[in-house]
Amino acid sequence: MITFRTDLFGVDWDALKQDLIDDDFHNGRTTRQLQLSFENSASVVMAVADQHCIGNARLLSEGSATRSWSMYGPVAAIASRASRRS
Repeated sequence: MITFRTDLFGVDWDALKQDLIDDDFHNGRTTRQLQLSFENSASVVMAVADQHCIGNARLLSEGSATRSWSMYGPVAAIASRASRRS
């Protein structure tokens, strides 16, 4: 079962980093840098299955009308719908 989350409560940042490494999607950030990138995003979506992150998206914004998504895994459609609501 896949669960979609839009909050960061209880995220195991070390496990998320390892999931990204295992999926060959890690960009070299430290665990703290990864956490800060999510915390500083305008919105987030995480897809979790069997206690592993299988997808995530972050809405990047500088406070203007211009926004862009950074996505990993099968959450693009969910993120797209969420952005239309915000």
